[in-house]
Amino acid sequence: MSMLIPKQPAGQGAVSQRRKRRPFRAKRGRETGARYRREILAVGGSCPALERFIAFRGREPEPAALLRSYGLAV
Repeated sequence: MSMLIPKQPAGQGAVSQRRKRRPFRAKRGRETGARYRREILAVGGSCPALERFIAFRGREPEPAALLRSYGLAV
């Protein structure tokens, strides 16, 4: 079994990458965080992940986004 691990520039760990994004510190960060807790964390594994993703994001997942996160051109 192999795992896909995103490549990072030398000298930058996952923590520094996360700090750059800060998805919950945007203008409506608290609301987004509360919705994330309600739609994703609160239900745990009791519902299919696809249902939870759609409830949180309001759309189906896009394979192109996954490919971009691994640096593959789409």
